[in-house]
Amino acid sequence: MNKKAIFIGRSTIDHTYLIDSFPQENTKVFAREYLRQFGGPALNAAITFNILGGRSRLISYFGNSSSMIKIKDELKSAYGIDILDLIKDSRYQIPESSIFVCKSGTRTIVNSPRQDNKEDICYKNLNLAGSSVILLDGFVFSNDLKIELLEARKKGAIIVLDGGSWKNETINILDTVDIAICSSKFMMPGHNMDQTISFMLNKGVDFIAITNNENDIIVYESNITARKIPVPQVNAIDTLGAGDVLHGAFCYYLVEGYNLREALHRAAQIASRSCGYFGTHKWKDYSNI
Repeated sequence: MNKKAIFIGRSTIDHTYLIDSFPQENTKVFAREYLRQFGGPALNAAITFNILGGRSRLISYFGNSSSMIKIKDELKSAYGIDILDLIKDSRYQIPESSIFVCKSGTRTIVNSPRQDNKEDICYKNLNLAGSSVILLDGFVFSNDLKIELLEARKKGAIIVLDGGSWKNETINILDTVDIAICSSKFMMPGHNMDQTISFMLNKGVDFIAITNNENDIIVYESNITARKIPVPQVNAIDTLGAGDVLHGAFCYYLVEGYNLREALHRAAQIASRSCGYFGTHKWKDYSNI
């Protein structure tokens, strides 16, 4: 199998603070640790894929200001990620988030305001057909992209959905999806989880995995009874981005030739390992693959 993967979606800069407990309103606290790190579901997954030894291509929004060019160069030099920037306007700025991670393992995220950049997006020269696996996080989608995804699927690409939350375009996105790895919060408006799973199976999604923090991952396949994949238990310090790590590692083991359940089992081990360190990508410095 071609060992390249494409990740399409959100990229951010995360200002992450490790604190003892979340502060009360109108008070001041000092963080125990601080990290400026890359974030966003698609970007974190792409970084994970490369850390494990793959070659990823990221299709996302950055913009062409001098600061954004430096960030893209930093990503390429630090992680070897090939970037296709859909934004040609120099006024766009990558979203920056403030994230407070408590010692108990909980996290609170404050995102920067949404930017209206629809008129500045260029979906030309995506070249999706050359990849064996394509991951979508739902933050980047259009009819033009859908056409490209369906064409890539015809040529053998496997389309994976990172279902963190249900979005306005999700029903349209599901027309392109083979595999969905979703959080327990991923539900159609007005529907419960069982109804959502049935809807996805009827849409043609062949393999659905539902994650729920440190609990077992539940896998659904057409005409097969739901199965459980255990999640290794660790002393969690920081769960931020663990789902993104799971998705990136799953894509890696998929292109390595593992079957779906084994790829997910191995990815769960990597994701759990990542929770033992402060920082989404710090696990790479302290753990042998």
